[in-house]
Amino acid sequence: MAVGDIISVARYNIMQDRANKVLGVGGGSYGETFGYGQAVASSSLPTNVATNPTVVNSTHMQNLKTDIVKAYVHQQNTLPTLTDISTSDDITDAVYVEYETASTRIETDHLLYNIAQMTVPEAKLSVTRTTQWGAPGLPTIIHEWSVTWTDRDHLRAFFNSGGEVRTRASITGGSGTKTTNWKNMLSTVGTVKFSYTDTVATAGTDYNIGAYDLTAGGSYVNIWYYEPGAGAYENNNITYKAKLNSAGNIITFRVEYTDGDAIPPGDGTPGVDEPVEGTFNSIVEQQRATGSYVEVPTPNYSNILTI
Repeated sequence: MAVGDIISVARYNIMQDRANKVLGVGGGSYGETFGYGQAVASSSLPTNVATNPTVVNSTHMQNLKTDIVKAYVHQQNTLPTLTDISTSDDITDAVYVEYETASTRIETDHLLYNIAQMTVPEAKLSVTRTTQWGAPGLPTIIHEWSVTWTDRDHLRAFFNSGGEVRTRASITGGSGTKTTNWKNMLSTVGTVKFSYTDTVATAGTDYNIGAYDLTAGGSYVNIWYYEPGAGAYENNNITYKAKLNSAGNIITFRVEYTDGDAIPPGDGTPGVDEPVEGTFNSIVEQQRATGSYVEVPTPNYSNILTI
């Protein structure tokens, strides 16, 4: 292939499209799982030889390299092997192969990220309850909050680049077997992580629901659930719910901590239903892409109903 041969424009455009697909706004014909929402330095070139015989020059290739490097480092935390292009003479078929390989890699790995390119955990909300709760007086306490992205593009960039909305809870102080049971439950569960495709924790029922599984304008759906399933407090449980607004840029979360201990216990005795004591803490955090390669602005977090 000769330097500047028009066929190189078509090859260049394929690589540029991959870089734009991954690093740029995404969405649309690319689909929801593409797009980090970053500025793209490169641009496609016209291919109509008769009216505009464009050729690929060193500036085009260097801009493309900038875009590929940003996505590649975000995913792998290492630089790709790409030749610097100082003059058009540097644009050889071997160089094109380097760029084609790297551009294909970032397209394939578009939902991967390296943890070194993320900020985690990043504190967003924290609420505390110091009064007792539990059946029969107050069987359920609730923490409900919203996360607002500027628009759907912002939400997509947040999750595609590895963003997660994270929640964890704990109890300090207090006494009694039920309080101890709740402390153990919250410790067993650990941090609940909501991503683009799933909601996971150390223990519990995963409904395989993430941000892209929510219906715009829909009602709350269960996204994760936990109960011990055995013992005197087997019916105590934690339910996570989420819903998406009609514009597709606000997700509201609701966590219900339910003291489901049955009274009477069913063994012919009246039983005693003690309260849950201590200081209950509910903490909302996030994981977010940050740094000089890919950085997505934080969404806004706001409490709606606190424990």
